[in-house]
Amino acid sequence: MIALEQQHTYRMTLTRCPRCAAHAGSDAWSGGAWLSLLTIDDGVQSVAAVLCRRPQCGFAELRGLTAAPAAAPAASRLRAFAGRHPLAFACVAVLHGSAIGLLLTLR
Repeated sequence: MIALEQQHTYRMTLTRCPRCAAHAGSDAWSGGAWLSLLTIDDGVQSVAAVLCRRPQCGFAELRGLTAAPAAAPAASRLRAFAGRHPLAFACVAVLHGSAIGLLLTLR
């Protein structure tokens, strides 16, 4: 498995934690009990979770899990390369044709 650099975002929301809000006197807690949205993307999957900041709470909810987009077919990648680099594509085509011609003559 190839280790990829993890990319993440972390932001506070203005939503109070439902588990903390159920406790009597939760409005008086210092720091509040606001939910945080954490997103981690490692190139293969992306996970979005909602977490409570308060250590005694432990509220966590998985909001989304997405897989990486499927790879494009080889023909479309070749077409895209030819559109971006027409001179390089022409050189590769000539070399490929020459190699096939050389193989056929040596046969």
